[in-house]
Amino acid sequence: MTKLCFDFDFIIFDAVCIAEERFIKAKHIPSGREMEFKNKTELWGHHAKKAGGWIAEQNKEAGNDYWKPSDFEVVECQRPKPFKVKGVDPFTKEPNEKYDYFISPWEGAKNVLDKKIKDICDKLGTNEYYGFTGSGKTFREDVATIIPYKGNRDKMLRPLLLDKMKEYVCQRHSAKMVSGLESDDYCNIETHNGYLNWKYFGEKDEDKIIQVAEDKDTKQCQGFHFNPNKDKSARLIEGFGSLWLNAEGDVDGCGRLWLYYQVASEDTADNYCANCASDVKWGSKSAYNELVDCKDDKEAFEALVRVFKKLYPSPKTITSVQGKEIEIDWLYVLTECFNLAKMLRSEDEKLTDVKAVLDKLKISY
Repeated sequence: MTKLCFDFDFIIFDAVCIAEERFIKAKHIPSGREMEFKNKTELWGHHAKKAGGWIAEQNKEAGNDYWKPSDFEVVECQRPKPFKVKGVDPFTKEPNEKYDYFISPWEGAKNVLDKKIKDICDKLGTNEYYGFTGSGKTFREDVATIIPYKGNRDKMLRPLLLDKMKEYVCQRHSAKMVSGLESDDYCNIETHNGYLNWKYFGEKDEDKIIQVAEDKDTKQCQGFHFNPNKDKSARLIEGFGSLWLNAEGDVDGCGRLWLYYQVASEDTADNYCANCASDVKWGSKSAYNELVDCKDDKEAFEALVRVFKKLYPSPKTITSVQGKEIEIDWLYVLTECFNLAKMLRSEDEKLTDVKAVLDKLKISY
């Protein structure tokens, strides 16, 4: 029977975030007054201009500029949020607000998670599933030397029920808690091996392993995939792949070419980018334009060399994430970005030596 391999982290995160309320406490330093707002936008408008929101309304009403964004000390806060459950009239069996009731944040979050997993299983026609959830440091944190891997998340609040829900999926939903590698690495390993097994034994449906995930990194991995937020059915990714622009004009793709695009572009979620230590302006469309017409791996690696030589025409010395002075050049940054972007296909897979790959492909650099 077809099996599903869940990257449980995205389902966990969605469920526990619904179970809490985020808000800010803003203290006006000159007056000592403390106030609560839904977010910073409600307080002062656009994050860059800070010329709107509650502050602008108060100043307009008073006819002065007494309230200033710089006078506020802002603290991000969170608190549990009970779930409101729709009640049913016991006589008519119809929904009726009169019978609505509340359940605890924990029970509500569990219900959301359980239902989402069941709905996905029903949609894909199987109740055979397992998966992974991550905990602790991963090897990519040591690989990153130029800017910290996922360092943009350091100040983000962790959902209150996150750890408890991770334990729950391990107990209730056949999840395995992993560290060192990320949960999506383990999902990719399973998907990759499942694909090879499916091909070897005659492409039978009962041999399929479908990866259930919403992470963009999965699109570089060969095998069967299902993103519950986008897909109506499982889709197969294999081979070199391709890039395209979607209906919104954003870059999309699949296969190994999607990996190369990720290396040459940026990842705002995981906090790495091709021009992280460059003075050259660079973005996703720039990377897309360099790679979109590539027909094979050699052409793609030739494009990566062009990109990183353009971004780093000469070596430079920087202070690393670890606090050491290091000299970097185009090959150094290309190799680091490649190993941050690449999903693993086995637990003991070594870091990619990009120089060795270029030599093997007989690419001049």
